[in-house]
Amino acid sequence: MRTVSLLILAVLVAGVAADTYEFYWDDGACGGGWLWYTGGNYWSVQFDEEKTDDQPGTVTSVGAYVFPGWPDGAYQGADLHIFSDSGGLPGDDLGCEYVGGGSGWQWADTDPAIEINDGVFWVAWEQIGYYPNCDALGFDVGGTGHSYGGDDWIGWGDAMLRCYWEGVMIQVRESSWGLIKTLW
Repeated sequence: MRTVSLLILAVLVAGVAADTYEFYWDDGACGGGWLWYTGGNYWSVQFDEEKTDDQPGTVTSVGAYVFPGWPDGAYQGADLHIFSDSGGLPGDDLGCEYVGGGSGWQWADTDPAIEINDGVFWVAWEQIGYYPNCDALGFDVGGTGHSYGGDDWIGWGDAMLRCYWEGVMIQVRESSWGLIKTLW
């Protein structure tokens, strides 16, 4: 009986692997850009159990779509934050990375990677600069109900904020007693 228990344990441990996923709600087509008139304001996107399956993992990089050339054509960049969840709103600030350099998708690696224990977290764009000396965040036109800005959910589109998530997926292989016996 002891040999069989060790064999089953070896099969379970062999199935554990870390996988990397790109998390997003936007459809990839930018329909417009939005900004605040004053700096320091946020747009944010919630990533929840629909993406993480309620499993712990780490955010290894964050990205935002910078709307091309608006409002002034000079790119100031933005700070991308990772927040914990606090009852369906952004909670504690877990880390921040600067993204900049131009229009389109801008990415930054989180250093160190941000650990998420409960599978629900937020990625947020913090605007640097005041209008017109700031960048506009790209939005798609279809909304999934995961974007938040100011004091309310944004129902008219998805903020184009993404991240790379590294999580452990446990894959258990089904087998029969006969299959186990053939291994001896």
